[in-house]
Order: sequence, then C-alpha cells, then structure tokens
Amino acid sequence: MISVLQLCQQHHRNDEHRSGCGRGLKSVSISRGESGTLIPQLALSDVTHTSASATVAAVTSETVYRHDDDTGTITTQDDYNWAAGSYQPTASTVSYPAINSSHNGSASVLRESALYDSEGRTSMSTSPFCGVATIRL
Repeated sequence: MISVLQLCQQHHRNDEHRSGCGRGLKSVSISRGESGTLIPQLALSDVTHTSASATVAAVTSETVYRHDDDTGTITTQDDYNWAAGSYQPTASTVSYPAINSSHNGSASVLRESALYDSEGRTSMSTSPFCGVATIRL
C-alpha cells in the first residue's frame, strides 16, 4: 500500500474569502503498489481570509470516500463568520452529514456551533448530539 498526500502552497494576494488552494493538505489517496490506480480517501476544501497583514486558511469541507470507486462520499461542511478587521472568527458551524435510518440515523443534518471571544477562545458551543449548550466564562 502506498499513500499519496497532495499538498497545496499556492498564495493569493488581496483575495479575501477566495476559495481554492490555501496552504496545507488537500487530499489523501492510496494505491495498491507503485503503479496502482490512486484510490481517494479524503479531500479537503478551504477558504482564505485576509485582514491587515495576516491571511488564514480555514477548512470548509471534508469529504471521506467509503468505496474505492469514488462513490459513497460523506461530506462535513464548516462555515465561519469573521470579526470585522480581524483574522479571528466570531462564530463557526459544523454541519455533519445525514445518516439514514438504515444505518440507525435520523436522516437529518446535525449542526454544531461555537461562538468565540476576541482572543479566539470558545465562549459558547452547542452540541447536536445531546442538545446542550456549554458556556465558558
């Protein structure tokens, strides 16, 4: 088994919220032997956000492949709200894929959300799994 990691280091200037290639891991594939066909395992998408002189890249989706023929994908979406004039997010939401009833799921998309203080620390979070909001003082 050979693993192939695709890294991306393309830079964008003055492109706030530009989707595409930030920095870091973009995908993971494996192959059976050196000349085997690449079998995707994971794909990541991101968005870059620029404020003042800092640019950050945040993951916006993670796709996992359940089968070796590019089918059976499961995608988790991440959304962010950014503080004005800052590279810090003020809030984030993670949307988990729906699990159908044949796999003992609710067939609903579950969302987990968080609010952040001015230092980037989580000040409140909600869990879709137990329905509880956690507030950190």
